[in-house]
Amino acid sequence: MDLFQWTDLNDFLSNSRPKDRSINLVGGGKKTPFLSHSVLREQIISGQTLEIDNLQEVDPAIRGFCDSCSDDFNTEVNINAYVSHPSAQGFNLHYDFQDVFILQTEGIKRWYIYEPSELWPCEEKLFEATESGNASPYLDIELKPGDVLYIPRGHWHKAIAVEPCIHLTVTVPYTSGADVLTHLIQQLSKTHPILRKDLPIHSIRGLGGSLSEHRLDKQLDEIADKLLEVIADRNQLKQFVYQHAIQNSPISKEIEMPTLAIRGQDFNAQTRFKRNANQACMLNQLGEKKIELLSAGQTFQFEDMPISIINNLVADNTALCGESLIKRAATEGYSLDWQDIEKVILVLINHGVLVFLD
Repeated sequence: MDLFQWTDLNDFLSNSRPKDRSINLVGGGKKTPFLSHSVLREQIISGQTLEIDNLQEVDPAIRGFCDSCSDDFNTEVNINAYVSHPSAQGFNLHYDFQDVFILQTEGIKRWYIYEPSELWPCEEKLFEATESGNASPYLDIELKPGDVLYIPRGHWHKAIAVEPCIHLTVTVPYTSGADVLTHLIQQLSKTHPILRKDLPIHSIRGLGGSLSEHRLDKQLDEIADKLLEVIADRNQLKQFVYQHAIQNSPISKEIEMPTLAIRGQDFNAQTRFKRNANQACMLNQLGEKKIELLSAGQTFQFEDMPISIINNLVADNTALCGESLIKRAATEGYSLDWQDIEKVILVLINHGVLVFLD
């Protein structure tokens, strides 16, 4: 595996500065900041592990690999590097609240993986004797350069260097049912006023048997009815899952300079374009004349534009032009001119949702 080897580490450290917040030393589960190049080697030899956070932000090769992983997992992954001397153990037994992949790039490191004590946790937790203290690892393995180890969130683990080594930790954020329900509430509140209405709890001590408690019960019933209506509709609930996934998917990092800060005079009704193949899209009808377009962490709203025309723009990545969209709108009974279409194309081109072909 050619990612981040000893020569890359040396180059990185040569260009780093003391007190860089992305560089720390870890030992006994505690972190200390990187303060001096002169003592760094001695600190690592003495048993501390060098940790480099967000390596993709400073290493071009890691950045490309990270972007590829983000596309594959449909979420923004993060990569940290860890450098250890023999017998060093940076972190005590612990589990992470996100899935991780361990990529061994140099040397050998021994990993011990234990069964989880809590299913799908949502926060990190250090070892507690009452939970995994007497358990035996279900996996005891040495990783060599090129090896990859997957550790699901919640699985206890620790690692000890066998020889001088480097490994990368690829962290993959998750989406849970609770995340989708939170997103559902946020989206429903845009179109259902009952979810935005103030609750009558200004004087909580006066709620017992009073008129305010009756009003509270009535309002809570209305909220529950609306939520149950959506949750009971499997197809509608699935749409919220898709919507959440698209809004949290990584934004394309490819920038084509000719399409950066495009202006209206830079293209015309015959200019061909298509949807960026890396940008998934989803449409919501917010009102009779208002449309919401979601695309890779971005949200756009258009008014007085038929939803079918916006859908034609982003449904797939076939070539289109403004002229063809105007003709298509006419066959559907809509009267649109170039200025109407141009405004939409301009916004979506400059945000990477559409790309020019000509």
